[in-house]
Amino acid sequence: MLIKNPMNRPIRLFFLKNLERGRGTTFLRSALQQAPLGKSKWMEQWRESGEAGLIRFFGQNKLPRNNPFKTLPLFSDFDNAIAAGMAPTSSSFSALTELVTSLLSGGAYKKGQLKAALLAAIFHECYLLGALHEIPKTTRSRLNQLYKVIKDSSKLAFLSKQEREVVGLFCLPETKGNPNLSFFAINSKTKAEHIMLVRLCVHVAVYAFGSNEDELGRFFHTVITNPGKLAKTWLPCMVEDVTAMAVAALGGRWYKCSNGLSYFS
Repeated sequence: MLIKNPMNRPIRLFFLKNLERGRGTTFLRSALQQAPLGKSKWMEQWRESGEAGLIRFFGQNKLPRNNPFKTLPLFSDFDNAIAAGMAPTSSSFSALTELVTSLLSGGAYKKGQLKAALLAAIFHECYLLGALHEIPKTTRSRLNQLYKVIKDSSKLAFLSKQEREVVGLFCLPETKGNPNLSFFAINSKTKAEHIMLVRLCVHVAVYAFGSNEDELGRFFHTVITNPGKLAKTWLPCMVEDVTAMAVAALGGRWYKCSNGLSYFS
């Protein structure tokens, strides 16, 4: 590993794989973060290249281990298209725009399905990178490029202005100075539990984006994209504790008899 000549990718992977098999994943991840391996020129160049697999490996312990979006229609298509644009050898996100054009012209899928799959893929491929210890300049440049595509590309005109803002939020935009977005700001110190809470929010948003006009998901779609429209509406719900509600409304108290039955007086 101390030779001056650069190592090509297959040899690098062979070396790292054997180190992992011999000493374990935890040892390998630790070795990659410190000298001499982590400070070697070829490793620094590889890290800076922004290769998604390597970058994710560095922070794998911070990322959710499962991906429930895999079963979502079109998720794999959008995920692969975004991954292609994020690759170090890529110069654009043409794969993404071409995929959208093809799906819209084919007519086999509804626009809502495209919106849901796009949001889920953006979250998986881009947003979760924020939890890693370091994001290479090359990768961050790709994220900024993708953010511009989402915000301005005419190929994504099937997204409304508000929907573009929601999808763009998960391309790692700056959230400093905006208290309304502080919940979605993550970094290497963010706890895994918080990331799971954010993913829950994305689950709701994906459901809302993919729902039909006559489904409950449209309510959540309005909550996300146009909350002001719901100023004079309400959503039926159930109290958490019915007995406490009765006491609050009527006074009195609850008690149990010797047989364990509840009574109100």
